Amino acid sequence: MRYLRPFVALAIACACAAIPTRQPAEAAPLPALDAFAATWATIDDYTCRIVTHEVEGNRVQDRVYGYAFKKPHLAKIRIESGPGRGGGAVWRGGDTVSGHQGG
Repeated sequence: MRYLRPFVALAIACACAAIPTRQPAEAAPLPALDAFAATWATIDDYTCRIVTHEVEGNRVQDRVYGYAFKKPHLAKIRIESGPGRGGGAVWRGGDTVSGHQGG
């Protein structure tokens, strides 16, 4: 289950990015952030493939992850190849993330 921690963190971070936030009234507007927020508001869902190559000492691990996000309440990630293939995590809103190990 140790390898699911990065998935859960990624899924939560991406899902939290969909939650609108308010700027304090006294803060000066930042054009780049305003442009990002305007663009993000038009995106309802997306998918991506994440390819990783990790090296620790003489150990090497290569994986491919599939990630999908859909507003307002869905984020999922799955290991498509590499160690733990078939494992993943799903967030459907709220404070619960479900996951399963591959192998």
